[in-house]
Amino acid sequence: PHPTCGVVAPAYYIPGASDPFLYGLSQFVVARVLADSMQFTAGNHEVQLSIRLPLQALEDMQFIDRMMAHLPDKVRQNGFLIAVDCVDLVKELGVVRDIAVQLAARNIGLSIDGIDAQGATLAGRRELPVVEMKVDRKYIRGCADDRIKQAHCAQIVAIARDTGAKSVAEGVETQSDFLVVRDLGFDLLQGHMFAKPMAPHKFERAMLARRYAAVA
Repeated sequence: PHPTCGVVAPAYYIPGASDPFLYGLSQFVVARVLADSMQFTAGNHEVQLSIRLPLQALEDMQFIDRMMAHLPDKVRQNGFLIAVDCVDLVKELGVVRDIAVQLAARNIGLSIDGIDAQGATLAGRRELPVVEMKVDRKYIRGCADDRIKQAHCAQIVAIARDTGAKSVAEGVETQSDFLVVRDLGFDLLQGHMFAKPMAPHKFERAMLARRYAAVA
């Protein structure tokens, strides 16, 4: 929260697609991810990185190559994900397909983030160039009591299976929603029920605690 303005929605401070500062923001985000990846690698943690970038940044493969050059060897070898917004994929499927081919050659997978009602238009497109499909939290939150949300989620899970991608439920916060999305067949679940967003050093401590608990 802002000290004087309170909770500020991202739309108020994240530049739009046509904003000339969007590219600079993308560079800042990538730099932060690179620093975190080096910290996790130094701690010997097996973490698959995922970073959301605007489509405009992905059209510059030199930008991607500069990012790859600074990644730890282990991260490059294990591969990582770059997420794009569902709206961008639906509108620019041809462009995204070409980008995905170039990313795959660099051992980078493409993820669709924030899948909403437009996700239904992806049905039947077996050539979708993605390895992961993430359903927007608004369709996950409260889905235990909403058959329309359940139907939407089931459709995306089916599309993901048809294309060979993993399906992810974003925003799982309650036990009842957890049980429903689990039974719908999602491959991965994420949300406050499991952990809230945290600083890298806290995440690292959580990873260590889980590792020691598994050994014990």
